[in-house]
Amino acid sequence: MATSTLPTADTATDTFPINGTDYIEFYVGNAKQASLYYRAAFGFQLVAYRGPETGVRDRASYLLQQGKIRFVLTSPIRADLSGEAAPPVPPVQVPAPSALVITASDAAAAGVRADASGPLVAERLARLGFVVERALVPDERARISAAIAEGAEEAVLNALFNARSVTTDPGRHGDTPFPLERLDELTEAATARARGARRRRS
Repeated sequence: MATSTLPTADTATDTFPINGTDYIEFYVGNAKQASLYYRAAFGFQLVAYRGPETGVRDRASYLLQQGKIRFVLTSPIRADLSGEAAPPVPPVQVPAPSALVITASDAAAAGVRADASGPLVAERLARLGFVVERALVPDERARISAAIAEGAEEAVLNALFNARSVTTDPGRHGDTPFPLERLDELTEAATARARGARRRRS
């Protein structure tokens, strides 16, 4: 006569058994007010306190007990004073805006006369925090295009033209120097373009 063994059910096991708890901590907006509510409404007793008066500068905690139940009510005071706080993030260093001042003048490029407008514009841009580069080229389309192309990738261009008919700048006056009364207008325009370029890059 054959015999057989009845199968036994698998015994359920707890992979993370909890034998007991010391307390449950709640992080609240106002620990003092919450502790008063739990004591008045639910009959808890205040057992212990820690905070600035006991040398803990970053939080205030109230330990409440009722029988075997213990609650810790905690609210932050100064998170940056905590020993567990992460170090402050250093500010992002934004590079200074750059400007390329191009003066296109046959006479100035040939050394016949000095460039009167380029240095003034460059100086005013530098006062506004720009890193300024200058270029002095003849008033020829190819030379002007080459100077613009060379500085276009990194610099915000502020091109000044004050020579003959190759250029189309509305402020040119024949072979006379660039009008000084327009320097503020050009400086403001260059500043606005630089700020717009920085916003687009960010």
